[in-house]
Amino acid sequence: MAVTSVVHLPQRIIRSNQRARGTVLLVVIVLLLLASLFVLLGLNVSVFEQRTSGNDLRARLAQELADAGLTQGIEFFNARRDLVLNDERWTLCGSNETEFPCGAVPAARRGTMFKYHAPGTTGGSLADRLLPLDAPITSIGGFDASQQVGAVLCRVAPPAGPGAPTTCATDLASASPTWAITVVSRGQLTNEGSSATVTQTFGGFNLFAMGPNVPPVVASGTVTVGGALSIVAAQLPQGPVSVWTRLAVEKNGTPRTCQFHAFLRQGGSGNVSELPQIEQGTEICHSCRCPGDDSLSFPKAGNQACQGIDIVDIDNNAPNSPGCPVEPNLDIRREEFPKDLFAFVFGQRAWDDNNRDGIPPGSPCTYEAKDCHFGETRRVSLCTYPHPATGALTTALLPEDTCFLLNVSNKIHIGDGIDDAAQCNALGPSTRGLVWVHSQPIGDLPGYACNRIRQIEIGSPSAPVALIHDGPLTQVNGLIFYGLLFLREPNGNLTLDKNTGGTADFGINGNAIVYGAVVVQGKVTSGGGGNAAIVYKGDVLSALVNDPSNFNTSSLPASWTDRLRY
Repeated sequence: MAVTSVVHLPQRIIRSNQRARGTVLLVVIVLLLLASLFVLLGLNVSVFEQRTSGNDLRARLAQELADAGLTQGIEFFNARRDLVLNDERWTLCGSNETEFPCGAVPAARRGTMFKYHAPGTTGGSLADRLLPLDAPITSIGGFDASQQVGAVLCRVAPPAGPGAPTTCATDLASASPTWAITVVSRGQLTNEGSSATVTQTFGGFNLFAMGPNVPPVVASGTVTVGGALSIVAAQLPQGPVSVWTRLAVEKNGTPRTCQFHAFLRQGGSGNVSELPQIEQGTEICHSCRCPGDDSLSFPKAGNQACQGIDIVDIDNNAPNSPGCPVEPNLDIRREEFPKDLFAFVFGQRAWDDNNRDGIPPGSPCTYEAKDCHFGETRRVSLCTYPHPATGALTTALLPEDTCFLLNVSNKIHIGDGIDDAAQCNALGPSTRGLVWVHSQPIGDLPGYACNRIRQIEIGSPSAPVALIHDGPLTQVNGLIFYGLLFLREPNGNLTLDKNTGGTADFGINGNAIVYGAVVVQGKVTSGGGGNAAIVYKGDVLSALVNDPSNFNTSSLPASWTDRLRY
């Protein structure tokens, strides 16, 4: 019989094993609890991050919506610049008004700025103060959206003096042509509680540095008045001025200068359509001419050079012919004529006066020193401009006056290679604003010879034209022109001849008539058959200078901000 041995473990070993199993179970439970906590924390962080991402997405969408409204608002006024001068669309903000959009501008000048409002209202409700955007955004990123875009206008007052601070005028009569508009845009995701407000200021400045008080003929070269040319003088504070040149006025034929009342006195020809008449509020007469018995200069026929006080030139005080009924004019100082005609017209420096014929800087110029106070060297620098064909920003080394013209946003550009022939053929009475014509290539712009600027009518008294023509424009006959003719030195020429003033040449004859003014970097000639006339018309030039389409716009640097919330 087998004997079975039973081993009895000590009780302490049994209890130790039991405790070990309990400890393991406790550790496992704790680890499970910790894992559960980690999972819960992870889920919480994920929910938080998801909410944060969602909030960030909605905030970005609201910001994009507001920025889009900003762009739409700026383009609205670029397309409707006439609204700047429309008093029926603007009401002064209250100095303590913080409502949309007035609260977006500094309180110090808020009371001198205007808020835009819908026609027939005074901007009492928010809806009345919103710009009528053509295509407001109503949905973005799957969310319902709304845009609120308003504007505050500063009509800049003329400076009180050098260094004086810029202020806003509270009425049109005391305002300069310069203005600044602060566009306020609020983007909102409807029912999402997400919104953003951004503001940006952009300004409009007049293209022209010259005002309407400019002589009818301004030339850096000689002015040869011939044939039966009539020049009607401008009535300036200094007296009547018909011709202003840095060289001399020469005469052949039977030209005359006179004042406007004398020009109209003869009543024109027997043709009723050519009698003095009122057109668009302006007195005109296509067939009137200066009379011989009431002229300021050249009152007699023949070879007598009878220059009156209206001829402002530098000819070493050449005496009048014996028997002239007018007193001889005196030379002006060379410093009194603009050394840079492009800057005279547009305010943009284009030519430097590097040579002074030996006259030290600060010393007065002499008659013999024709290079003294005369910008003969063209300024050339890197130019960035929107390419006419693609709109892409292009950089090239160009004359600074050419760069200025390339960056004029509202212009008819004949010579850029885009519909040049059609644009040339379309010139006529309905043409207005700035027209630039060049036949020489500029970079990859081919140029185009527009030979239509004869035998047609260009512009109108209330909507005149600034025609910038590179180089000579001769044999101009039968033209009826309203506005400013500026003959510019061609782009490729980098120096001016002090003896000629430039290579441009304006040749007028054959019953052509200009109502406004002619500025030439070179000479003016007239002659041949017919009775041409250059008639100063201040109201026509004023309409040109103050035409809202003749303003360039640009954003004020560092004016974008999202500091405000509505």
